[in-house]
Amino acid sequence: MKEDLFGRAKLSYYEKSCPVLALDEYKKDKGEDDFSRKQVWFYVYGEQDIEEEFYSNLESLINSRFVDDELDWDLMTIYPTHSVGEVNPNMRSLVESLASSTGIEYRQVINRVRKIQENHELDSTEAKAVNLKDSVEIEDFEADNIILIDNITLSGTSMLHGANKLLENGAKNVFGICLGMGESFPKRKVGREKKASELMKGDES
Repeated sequence: MKEDLFGRAKLSYYEKSCPVLALDEYKKDKGEDDFSRKQVWFYVYGEQDIEEEFYSNLESLINSRFVDDELDWDLMTIYPTHSVGEVNPNMRSLVESLASSTGIEYRQVINRVRKIQENHELDSTEAKAVNLKDSVEIEDFEADNIILIDNITLSGTSMLHGANKLLENGAKNVFGICLGMGESFPKRKVGREKKASELMKGDES
């Protein structure tokens, strides 16, 4: 059975935590790691072979955990880049393909309205959270259960920021998916026999 990485992003700065799944571990500044190298290359440059590999793995993850779950996951959206009005085009292409194959709608309901520093340039989680404050607006949506997608989760700050804004604006549940999860992010491996709703119920082993 294929396994993914699972953890829960939580910081005292944010009211709600956010469950997060990732395909593999992101090893910062370690160019020998094939997955990490592919992840960075895809995000910056895009490449069809890498996109197809990530697409295949994410499609399997979503179909296994979110399709036919007891919760109706009815919307996917991407956490935006640090620049106003921008979503990474390579991530958008990937998620558009996933929406087409899984039947879960993709719509960009989180929009950056103020340019921010890139979070990896900041040292503390508090500084990262302050950097993100009042930097996005949420478009109207009718979905109850939303999949929030980002390329990477290191401290979980961006994922928490996006998830809490969606919850404040009417979502009942938000589940994060990223390509890579940082080495220091608390996590464990989980088999794909577990649906998203099962993972959300107490994070049982």
